[in-house]
Amino acid sequence: MKTGKFGEAINLLNRYISANPQDATGYNLRGLCYENRKDYEKSVYDFRSAVKLAPNDKSYNENLQRVVKSWETLLYNKIVGFKRELKINPDKSVNYLEIGKCYKNLGNWSEAENWYDEFIKRDILSSDELIRYTEILAKNNHISKGEPLLKSFTEKYPDDHRLWSRYGYFAMWLGKKEISIKAFEKALELRPYFKEALDGYDLVRGKGYIYTVNDTTTRFNYGLPVSTGKGEYPIDKYYRILAKKSENNETRILLINELIKNNRFAEAEEQLKILSRSESYQSKVDELEEILEFNKSQYYSKRIVELQKEISIKPLDKKLNLELAQLLAEKKEYDSSQTVLTKLINEYPSNEELLYKYAIVSLASGDLNTAYEKTGMLINKNPDNKNYQLLFGQLSVWLNKDVDTAKIFLNKVLSKDPANYSALSTLTLLLIQNNELVDAEKYLGELSLINSSDPEYLKLTNMLETQKKNNQEAELFRIAESAREYLLKKECDEAIRLFKLYLSNENADRNVNHELVNAYLCKGDFINAISIYDRLLTDNPNDYFTLKQRAKLLFWSKDYSGALNEFVKLNKINPEDIEVKLLLGDSYTAVKNYDEAKVIYEELLVLSPSSELLKQRLSWIEGPSYQSGFPAYTMLTPDFSYFTDNFGFLYSTYGLRLDLGITNYLTIGASAYRGSLGSDSLTNNISIYKGSLISRFSRTVYASASFGSTIFPDDENQFLADATLKAEQPKVYSFSANFYSMDAAQLLYSPNLIDTRLRSNYFLLMGDYIIKTGWKFAGSYAFITISDDNKANRLQLRFGKIFDKVVGVGYEYYYFDVKNETSLYWSPENFESHSIWVDWEIVNDQTATANIGGRVGYIPSDEFILREFYGMTSVKLADSFTIQGRLTFSTNAQSGKGYTSTSFGLSAFWSF
Repeated sequence: MKTGKFGEAINLLNRYISANPQDATGYNLRGLCYENRKDYEKSVYDFRSAVKLAPNDKSYNENLQRVVKSWETLLYNKIVGFKRELKINPDKSVNYLEIGKCYKNLGNWSEAENWYDEFIKRDILSSDELIRYTEILAKNNHISKGEPLLKSFTEKYPDDHRLWSRYGYFAMWLGKKEISIKAFEKALELRPYFKEALDGYDLVRGKGYIYTVNDTTTRFNYGLPVSTGKGEYPIDKYYRILAKKSENNETRILLINELIKNNRFAEAEEQLKILSRSESYQSKVDELEEILEFNKSQYYSKRIVELQKEISIKPLDKKLNLELAQLLAEKKEYDSSQTVLTKLINEYPSNEELLYKYAIVSLASGDLNTAYEKTGMLINKNPDNKNYQLLFGQLSVWLNKDVDTAKIFLNKVLSKDPANYSALSTLTLLLIQNNELVDAEKYLGELSLINSSDPEYLKLTNMLETQKKNNQEAELFRIAESAREYLLKKECDEAIRLFKLYLSNENADRNVNHELVNAYLCKGDFINAISIYDRLLTDNPNDYFTLKQRAKLLFWSKDYSGALNEFVKLNKINPEDIEVKLLLGDSYTAVKNYDEAKVIYEELLVLSPSSELLKQRLSWIEGPSYQSGFPAYTMLTPDFSYFTDNFGFLYSTYGLRLDLGITNYLTIGASAYRGSLGSDSLTNNISIYKGSLISRFSRTVYASASFGSTIFPDDENQFLADATLKAEQPKVYSFSANFYSMDAAQLLYSPNLIDTRLRSNYFLLMGDYIIKTGWKFAGSYAFITISDDNKANRLQLRFGKIFDKVVGVGYEYYYFDVKNETSLYWSPENFESHSIWVDWEIVNDQTATANIGGRVGYIPSDEFILREFYGMTSVKLADSFTIQGRLTFSTNAQSGKGYTSTSFGLSAFWSF
């Protein structure tokens, strides 16, 4: 604090106050820290706590007065500032709200209410502000004004436990008992241990703690005569009879009437609770409760007037004032009761009885924090007093403050009084809150021996069972989540073990069986996956979803005959299910029943005439070709490509390609392009003409070939040819063998070949494979021959990991070697590079795909860092029209120099 590190000091003082809540020094020091940080509100609260704990300390009182003055000055200045803003803009609603808050902090409740009302005319209260507003209304005793507001907010925000609890109090104060009970029950349903609601729920059911404090002793017999033991009073008689025969409810009714007649209201309430346990006497209970309330009100009002007259003569009479405070509390006039007690405490500051009474009244009023502070002061004065220990323990548990100390005090109470019901029930509640259920169950058993029909015992029993159930559900949820995490990481066996452990519990969600199926599929175990669906169908043989999933598994496991039988049945059950119909066609195809497959696909094609998926499946059918006229389809492909580098080389083409489907598995095509091959000193305009043939042998295998020529200036022609054989299953594998024959300039990309005609032949093998765990292996090998008797070898190897099927990262090795060095084109000897590659599939849906990626690596021979970036996208603008584009930037090393290139391509595919 001396060095101005007030934030760090506050953190240390927070710990000190938690450990020493009855030591005023901690509050005073923290208040000084807050004062130095200009946080006057918190400073005031801390100095008030210090003064309450040490009321005679002059420095604490001076600190409080000083900060209160500063805070009030700040609040009044804020009010002036906000009012000034309102003169400029009277429609700015937040200013009305801020003024209301300031008046609330100043304790000017009527002004606070007025400014809040002005805000409400212009804006809508939040839930938090409504809670503050209802505090103001309660202070001003405007209960009927707040009740409808709270009702509407509980309808608007049905999951806010604070609103339900506050609504319960307002309904209770207006005498709407049933509504109040339901409101408290709703609050406790949302937040089972919400202390404010627990207290209100007890109060509305007549279980307020204030009612049973000392009011059956002769000291508080309200001036009535005390039995001298001569003869037998009716009350004693009825108690005696009930002691022998407790189920005699008729006698109990007589006792209640007699107790009411003699103003022994607390005893009457206890007897009414016992009588209310008999359902057949419920109407009588209601009748007696009305009589009791009427008599209590009459007696209290009359007695209060009498006491006030007596006190006007003897203003400091402790006995008279205590009785008055008690009666005011009974009438729920808690502020008045506390005013009477404060007067006595100022007169008798060391009197523990007065301080204890003040704590009890604060508790009954719902001011648990004040009750906690006063009880803490009592503990400091007399730490061994059983009543103080009990009350401090209860308040600590309800406020969730210093619960370790609370546990110690409650155990001390039980060591002196093992059958103390309040201590047992509070300790049980604390243990349930701490999830120490074994010990909680032990104390609950002791409570049952005392009174197993008491509502508090029944409530704690329900809380214990609820917590047990919550623990079981939490453990089940943890197991299921762990299984899902292992499945996501492709650790299939551990996922299977945990899913089976989860499902072994009778309370498990049976739908998790479907996730266990996915875990078996993760390791390719179709047999166990199918057996789960078999078991589910034993319990519910007509479950369409399970039947459908089982049929899919049969298909994926290549049991095509079994899958076919199932899809036939499913198609009969629901002929509108397009997915089932499509898989039925696939099953017919798999068993080589092409006629039935064609019937299914053509039925679907009627529903979706432009579906490329269906057209593709029809083209995959092995057997009679699918053809509905010539051409089976037509595709027009405009194309543009551009390449340039920092060595001056330029190669660009633009043109058009036309493909005609002879059948759905045989295509012929023709293409024509114009373009340029150039260097810094020379540019040749070229023309390219090709014819092509494409044949698809199955859904995964196709071959293509094309022949043509490239025409250079002076009508010099170069023969052009290429051929490809490829097998591919997207995101699983791809293998291809390729051959290209063309002018060397079009293949080797060298500016020195622009005006030199050499022929090059290019043989290329490529492949990649992704295993189920996401690891990817890829490679390519190329052998190149050039007509100047040169040849080259190129090898590229990659491996890496695919994450979430969209991001791939790995290592690449690249090797390039040319037999003879030449100045016409780049011809390195044993060129190598080592790189890290990344591919990212950003978008992949029915209308668009987008990928970016690249590599960063090192070239040892040139001590050069290579860099490459690419991006490509495909956008489906209509069922028959798609645009594709690709862009690549690369920085490499050639012949000891830095080499940079850029390429760009754009194509459109129009089918009709």
